Amino acid sequence: MIFLMGIWLFIACLTIQVFLAGMAVFISSSWWSMHIMFAHFIGFLGLILLAVVFLGRFPKQVWASTVLIVFLIAMQGFTIHLSRIPNLPLTAALHPVNALFLFWAATATGWRTWRIITSKTDALQDNTNLM
Repeated sequence: MIFLMGIWLFIACLTIQVFLAGMAVFISSSWWSMHIMFAHFIGFLGLILLAVVFLGRFPKQVWASTVLIVFLIAMQGFTIHLSRIPNLPLTAALHPVNALFLFWAATATGWRTWRIITSKTDALQDNTNLM
């Protein structure tokens, strides 16, 4: 249950992060600092999710998708840092594309985990009704 709450918190944080980017683009560039700081929190949250999924007994699908999420978080940073290298500024255009993949992977993981937990709960309820 902790992982399920964490993954949905992660998805909410991604939504806030997109909002902060929008504020920086459309309102004031001063919002970029908040966007950058919040990115570090999201990365930390991703590592916590990875630790929880490895310590818990989750199916391979869940831990594999959590590893993918952490990989995509790392790619977010790389897309920005690579854009600072001469002749590679277009890699910055991959930053929002990767963010979409990150949101998709996190949402798919959230729903997958929800289905696993609810199916186990339903199975437990079915067994107690038989007694």
